[in-house]
Amino acid sequence: MSGLRAMRSIGTLGEPMHDPDARFEAATAAAGPLFQAAPRRKPSNPRAPYHHALEPDHEDELLLSIGQGLALIELGERHSVEATFHAIVRYVDSARAGNSPLTRDPTDAALALACLFGHQIGREFAWGWGHLRRARTPGIVLISPDFRHILRPRRLIDSAFSDGGAVLLQCRERLRSAAAWHSSGFYAQVR
Repeated sequence: MSGLRAMRSIGTLGEPMHDPDARFEAATAAAGPLFQAAPRRKPSNPRAPYHHALEPDHEDELLLSIGQGLALIELGERHSVEATFHAIVRYVDSARAGNSPLTRDPTDAALALACLFGHQIGREFAWGWGHLRRARTPGIVLISPDFRHILRPRRLIDSAFSDGGAVLLQCRERLRSAAAWHSSGFYAQVR
């Protein structure tokens, strides 16, 4: 962590853009690739959950949100997963302590950081985005390669803003030990 150097966005007069709303608005979509869950056949049981690929509009929105998350933490796409994870944690903890301002609408910041966090999970663990259906809480989630587990990055970011950035690091550690996990079905939620 000590060797991390944040890239600063430059404003119109050449000064760093310290305003998170300005960085957020100036952000461009991440170049990708966007990691998507492998396809899985729709189950014959009409109540069983399943997922399908993201719509192109959702892909575009995710890539823009990832770019906005990078702008908030002031890192570029080429930074390592490790550096990006720690920058997200530092940003969340700094915002919780009142040292780093959030965007005018904090839900914008939370969504961007959630998408960026999810993107890092895809990079590190080969989990992919998918649209979960027929679940108690359907929506866009990250899905493990074997379809046994899902992760809801927005819930994790909300929890981190409430309980501290360590929540994100703990989740990452749980994913690292996923080889020991057992699930009798599909789409068990990682907490």
